[in-house]
Formats: sequence, structure tokens, C-alpha cells
Amino acid sequence: MKGLFLMFEGIPKTIVDSQVFHHARAMKEHGIEFEIWTFAVTASQWRASYARLAKIRQETSPVVRLFRAVRPAIPGSESWNGRRLLQQWKKTGRRYDFIHARTEYAAVVGSRIRRRFSIPLIWDCRGDSVAEFLEAFSRRGFGAGCFRWLKARRLTRRVLRAARACDAALFISRELMENVLPGPKPPRVEFVPCTAPRSLFSFAPSLRRSYRQRLRIPEETPVVVYSGSMAHYQCFPETVELVRRLHRDDPRILFLVLTPYQEPARTWLQALERNAYRLLSVPYREVNGYLNAADFAVMLRRPNRVNAGALPVKFAEYCLAGLPVILSQGAPLAVRLAQTLGNWIPAEDLSAARVAEPFSPERRAEISRRAVPYLAYESTIDRFVRLYREIAGSRPVEG
Repeated sequence: MKGLFLMFEGIPKTIVDSQVFHHARAMKEHGIEFEIWTFAVTASQWRASYARLAKIRQETSPVVRLFRAVRPAIPGSESWNGRRLLQQWKKTGRRYDFIHARTEYAAVVGSRIRRRFSIPLIWDCRGDSVAEFLEAFSRRGFGAGCFRWLKARRLTRRVLRAARACDAALFISRELMENVLPGPKPPRVEFVPCTAPRSLFSFAPSLRRSYRQRLRIPEETPVVVYSGSMAHYQCFPETVELVRRLHRDDPRILFLVLTPYQEPARTWLQALERNAYRLLSVPYREVNGYLNAADFAVMLRRPNRVNAGALPVKFAEYCLAGLPVILSQGAPLAVRLAQTLGNWIPAEDLSAARVAEPFSPERRAEISRRAVPYLAYESTIDRFVRLYREIAGSRPVEG
């Protein structure tokens, strides 16, 4: 069975490795071979993605094809990019049993192929794009307000088009589905949380020791780790301020930052003393070692619609590494699951004294074990395989 994984994000530094490539490799072991088509929508995204493509092709990875496209924000881009997709489809002459479209934009563009060739389409909804836009675009003024309203309306229509065009939809949670689609739902819906591979994320005392030695961090030093990007919704400035207060009360506390976005991170980290943090960019396969070296992970989110139905991949990685997670109430699904697992540390009343008391190795191993059925990618494989096989055997219903 062959599937087309369709994206309009170029080849981002973190998402492709942690979610797309690993998924494609795992599915191949179950008889489902993916080819990834990704479109870069800006000149800078194209240059960065093209540079990464050369390295990817040297590794054991699924087939990846990179194309140019116009920005989704441009009116009529769905039609233009749909024609571009159709041209490449005809040029390659490949045939697929289904299309897995990441985000509603990819689903709307991919619907052109669905209609033309009657190929089932799966819409993979990873987040609430309308809420994300409204949260990011918070400028005031009449002109800005009109633009904000018009853009949100256009995004809402795109989401509804994706729901009508797809034969099945994937959502992280039921809460996300209800926020994104309060009205009619796609003909088939599956709930699959953001997960991390158990084969790459776990806790081991020996790994903790070795990475602490590599970093030259004494065992008695409390380490708080942040792993992720500098996206506004990940609240990195607020995280730095939290660590600043902790370090003021206990100068032993070290902030370990794992991100490929070094320059923006360095700008925010200027608020800390130089000996209070380590800033690193590490390969995806080594992230678990650094998480093992830490004592606490931190994940702050604002209480809004963006985060109401979210369960980030980083949360899965933290839990599988057995870390207690400093969580704000703005991530309700993560808070509820952390309460179940026993690794929730409320951010709202956090003190340096609490950070000075790390979990024992036995407790971290137990958290890692308990997280597997909830957050390990391996626990979702059968659901993906069943969906792909059943949807490939169906014929699209015109919508």
C-alpha cells in the first residue's frame, strides 16, 4: 500500500524528524510505504529546506520531494497550489492509495487530487489555526481589526472546506475537534494524541550519569530543561522569567535550553546570568539523553483556545523520559494527564525549594513506564494501520 504525505511547511527543523519521518519509517514496517511531498511557501523556507534535503537524502529516510508554492495567505493560493500539485502528480506518474494531508490547508489543496482521481483523503488536524492566528495577531486599531476579522473568517472557511473534502480526519483530542468544528463533522474521525517514540525516549540512570558527565554538571545541581522552538505560544520569555526568579533564590539551579533557534533564544536568555543556563542545539536522536540529565522539564502555556485542546509532542517526550513537568493551568489536557501519571508540578506556586528536590530514579522510571499507553507512538501504530487500510479500501464520497 502506498500513501502520499502532503505538507505545506517546507522541511522544518524539528517537526519533520520527530513526527513525519518517524511515522513514515514505522508505517513501512507494516506494509504502508509513504512518499512525502512538501511545499516551501517562502524564499527563505525554500533555501533552508533545500539545504536540509541534501542531508536527508544521505540518510535512510522515506522519499521526500520538495516543491515551491505560493503563500497560503495570498487570496486564491489554494487554486494555484492545487494546480501546481496536479502538475507534479501528472509529471511523476506515481499512484497512491490515499493522501495524508497535514493541516487543513494541505487537505483543501489535496482535495483537487481527491476529486480528479477518487483517492481517499485524510485531514490531519494538529491544532486550531484560527485560534492560533487570533492569538498571534493581537494588534489593535480599526484597520488591523478589520484585517484580523477578515483573515479569521477566511481561515474558518478553509477549515470547513477541509472537513467537507476529507474522507477521514485525525484530531489530537475531542476538545480540539469541538473547538475547530463545532458544527458538522467529517464522515470518520479518529483521536490520536501527539506522541513520541518509546524507542527513542525513556529513562535510564546510566544515561543520566553519562550525559551529566558530558555536560560537566555536578549531581547536586538542579537542572530545569526546556526543549522546543521559539514560537510565541510556547511562552519562552515567560519561561526565562520563571527561571530567573528560581535562580535568584537558589543560584545552583541551571537552565538547560535545547533548541535549533539559537539567536532568538540567546536574545531572551540575556535576562539571566551567564552561568545560569546552557544553550544547545542537538540532534533529535540525542534529545532523550539531555532530558535524562535534567531534573525537571518546563512547559508553560497561556489559558486560551489555542491550548484548550492541545497536547504537545514535547510533553510526551518529557513524560517518557520520566521527568516531572512544570506546567501552567493553560495546558489543561497536559495537566490532567500529568496528574494521572504523578509528574505534575504546578507552575503558579513553584519555589526554588521545590526544584531542589528532584524525583528519585525509581520514581522517574515509574513515570516513564506509566506514560507508555498514553503517550508512546508505538501505542498508536495499530490505529494508524487500521485507518489507512480501511480508508484505502473505500471510495471518496463527493462533498
